[in-house]
Amino acid sequence: MSRTRPIWQAYSDTGALDVSCSHCGAQPSQWCTRPDGRVRPIPCVDRATASGAVEAAGKPRDFTQPNHPQKGNNT
Repeated sequence: MSRTRPIWQAYSDTGALDVSCSHCGAQPSQWCTRPDGRVRPIPCVDRATASGAVEAAGKPRDFTQPNHPQKGNNT
């Protein structure tokens, strides 16, 4: 069984460690966890958006769309 490690930059860029997570219950300075107790490599979406994560353009971060183009999607 591989051990998942949190991706520090994902938490620091969103400021997620500054607020508690309403999704998984993690407190400030704690990593988000999955229902089975394993650490999430990135913060829960609820926590990342609650922390006030903002894109450089000043718009709220949109987690509904991928940050990279889909391969083979020419439509």
